[in-house]
Amino acid sequence: MKFQEPYWKCIIQDAHKLSLGQGGTFNFFNEESGADTTLLLSEDDIVNLIHKDENFLNLLLEVSGIQYYSKALKHISKHKVLGSGSGDFDLVVYGPNYPFELISFEFKRIKVEALNYEKDKINKIKGIEKLFNQLEERVRMGFLAVYGVIIIHSDLRERKTANTILRSYTIETNERIFYQINSSNSFPTEAGLILLKFEQPTGKKYAINFKVGLVKLAEKLKENEEIKERFLNYLSNFH
Repeated sequence: MKFQEPYWKCIIQDAHKLSLGQGGTFNFFNEESGADTTLLLSEDDIVNLIHKDENFLNLLLEVSGIQYYSKALKHISKHKVLGSGSGDFDLVVYGPNYPFELISFEFKRIKVEALNYEKDKINKIKGIEKLFNQLEERVRMGFLAVYGVIIIHSDLRERKTANTILRSYTIETNERIFYQINSSNSFPTEAGLILLKFEQPTGKKYAINFKVGLVKLAEKLKENEEIKERFLNYLSNFH
């Protein structure tokens, strides 16, 4: 199975603080330099941001083919649901109607730093293999559908292209990411795959380019009734 560049859906976010009684202008394309790098955020931090921001979450679910849902719960302890095991379920989406169908999302972050106009530094790319192994486990567990989400987390402040909305990592970085994805033999064919760009385009504090692309739609699977009951029990006790 050879994956290719997806079509992207985007949310371009920026903000400017206005002080009472003071004038001033706001230019969406200004560079500025006051913000720290967002690469200080962890993978869990980004998942938390996606879960907290209704627009980000709904775009992710829309690209996954999910129009309606009742709950989306993040970082669910395996031990609390299954009674044993370590780690957690990154994001579980409950369907709109009882008994709720369950869709699992697992995330893995790649870090990209633009060093200049034409060169990137990329880290954690080998984590893709770990993600694919997690997806295989989720498929075996018996969710209705399973998605892997590769977060491409980029600090692009040094890229300095004219259009900050289209600013991104280099073609070479893109080729390296897809080589890593396509050279793996562990991706389960039943799972879906999404690429998610979380990009810091400029030095402005609130500037984020959030882009989501569907690489492969997940197959609809037969749900495991025991797993379903355990997640329903977890939901009933959730506060």
